Amino acid sequence: MKRKISRRDVISKLGELAFGSCTDAVRLAFRAPDDDRGLEDLDLTGLSEFKRNANGTVEVKLVDRLEALQMLLAVLDRDDRADANSGLLQAIVQAAQEAEYGD
Repeated sequence: MKRKISRRDVISKLGELAFGSCTDAVRLAFRAPDDDRGLEDLDLTGLSEFKRNANGTVEVKLVDRLEALQMLLAVLDRDDRADANSGLLQAIVQAAQEAEYGD
């Protein structure tokens, strides 16, 4: 059964992309092409593309951290505005109730 992805999951993953380490991507680049020991232990979250050419050169592309930060900020800003709007709505409801009941 597929797990539903929550808002918290998205925020957590954006945080990993924005602030995570890319050292394992560098370790991967310096490994011998036929060395597959411990690959499953590497954290390649920040890696978006990896190419090893026939002549032995390696091309590594990492996730755009600035874009991840902008997305994270947008999500958190949206949450802050929703919280502020919720507080405003509660204040309006309370004021309306007080006006109706004379409290």
